Amino acid sequence: MKFSLDPNDFSNAVSANATWVNGPVCWGWVVSVNTGQFPAGSKVFMRYYIKDPILNQVFEMPKNTSYSYYKTNFSFQL
Repeated sequence: MKFSLDPNDFSNAVSANATWVNGPVCWGWVVSVNTGQFPAGSKVFMRYYIKDPILNQVFEMPKNTSYSYYKTNFSFQL
């Protein structure tokens, strides 16, 4: 996963690896990020990068061409 202050520019983004969690209550991919590296009050946008092992391609979500509400859904406010 990558984190950026710009919804369309992830060239200098902060990267973090996801870890699979298979707990007794819930399961899924979990990513930890140090929010102290971003200015207080800023909006941080996220993108998932997943490599398809069959097609051998990396896919990102959301993309620059995605609707703005997808980009907002993949964000958090500090």
